[in-house]
Amino acid sequence: MIEPLQIALIIPKFIEATLFLIVSIKLIKKFPNIPFRERPLLNTLFLTGLFSWFIYISLDIVIFIIAPLSLESSLPFGIYSGYQAEYPSLLIANLIRDIGFLGLILISWCYFIAAFSIKYGENKTKQIFFKNKMVLGFMIAFTLIFDFFDKIMVTYEDSRINISSDWRGITGILLAIVISLFIFAAILLNTTLESTVIEHQDRQYRKKIRLLKYGIIFMALGDIYWLILGLLRNWPAFLEFAKFDMSYEIFYWFGHMIWMLSPIFIYFGLKE
Repeated sequence: MIEPLQIALIIPKFIEATLFLIVSIKLIKKFPNIPFRERPLLNTLFLTGLFSWFIYISLDIVIFIIAPLSLESSLPFGIYSGYQAEYPSLLIANLIRDIGFLGLILISWCYFIAAFSIKYGENKTKQIFFKNKMVLGFMIAFTLIFDFFDKIMVTYEDSRINISSDWRGITGILLAIVISLFIFAAILLNTTLESTVIEHQDRQYRKKIRLLKYGIIFMALGDIYWLILGLLRNWPAFLEFAKFDMSYEIFYWFGHMIWMLSPIFIYFGLKE
C-alpha cells in the first residue's frame, strides 16, 4: 500500500540528491590534500551542510515509500504517526527519518554559521559557536529535540493513503525556527553586501556574497513551500482536487526544484 505520489517523487528526489552530492564532491576536490579540520571554515561548513542534505534527501526516497507498507488496506480512517510497534514499516521509517532528519537541521546551522563567519570573521565565529560550551550545547540540544519530535504521519481515508511529515504542534514551531536560521543567514549576507559597497570592495567579492545569499534563500523558500504544502494536504478541498487531477504532482516537483537551486548558487559563490 504505497502512495502513488511517492513513486512519482523518486525522480526529482534522486536528481536533487545527485546535485547536492556533485557539489559536495567539488568542494572536497577544491582542497584535495588538506585534511578536513584544516580546511578554511567556509569550505568545511558548506561541505558539511550540502553533504548532510544529500543524506537527508536520499533517505527521504526510502522513508515515504516504506512507511505505510505494514498498514492494512482495511484499516479504519485515522492518523498513524510515530514509533508504533504494531506497524513495523512505520516504526522503521521513523527510525531512518531520525538519522536523515539530522541533515535538515545541520544544513541550517552550517549555512547560518557560514554567513556569520563571512560577516564577522573566522576567529570570532569559532570563539562563539565552537569554543563557547553554552552556545554549542544549545545547538546540540535543539538539534536532538527537533529530531525527537519529528515524525512521519500516515493518514488513511476513503481507500487513499496520504503520507507526510507531522508538522502539527511543537514540530511546526521548531521547523519555523530552522527556517528563521536560513532567513537570518540571508540577512547577515545582505548586510555584508551593504558594507562592502560602502567600503568600495571588489565587485567579484560582492558577486560571490550575493550568490551565497541566494543559495541560502532558496533553502528557506523550499522549507516554507513544503510547510505550506504539508498544511494543504490536511485541507479537504486540496485532497478532493488531488483525487481527480493527478497534475497536482507538479506542486511537489516544484518544491524539490526550489531546493535544487541552493547548491548551484552555493557552488558558484564558492568557485574561484
